[in-house]
Amino acid sequence: MADVEEAVQVALLEGRRCIQCGACSSACPSARATMSFSPRRILLALLTGRRSAVGDDQWLCLLCHTCEAICPNEVRIVNIVEALRRASVRKGVEEGALDAYFEALNNMLSMGVIVPPTSSEAQSFGVAKGLSPRPLPAEIKAELEEVFGKLKEVKGAG
Repeated sequence: MADVEEAVQVALLEGRRCIQCGACSSACPSARATMSFSPRRILLALLTGRRSAVGDDQWLCLLCHTCEAICPNEVRIVNIVEALRRASVRKGVEEGALDAYFEALNNMLSMGVIVPPTSSEAQSFGVAKGLSPRPLPAEIKAELEEVFGKLKEVKGAG
């Protein structure tokens, strides 16, 4: 309960500056890729006392800070998402949440992309147009392998 309260308190502090312009949601890569995710909606749900309306959306955030870069009032949405995630992990609500990160890192290391083509047509189109994934630079691959190793440890311990 205290963890959820932390997320709400962070949202209240940050939310005072939010003018609900929607710039964060229009710039967000996750919001463009999924119809359910919206940084603005997460903030609004917390500000109006509807924590349950956030659901699993906190896990769709890439923590890329694009929303913060575009926000005219510098609302730090990532702080809110991180507080929500901490609350969920401490409560044990999101046991499978690490699976998505595990899969994304595995895809990045093995194929060079986070989300592989969804059909053979898309894959052949990409290859025909010279859009096949490029190998990762060695230093980035080493860094990802380190993160992947830590994720395996955490997943194994959970």
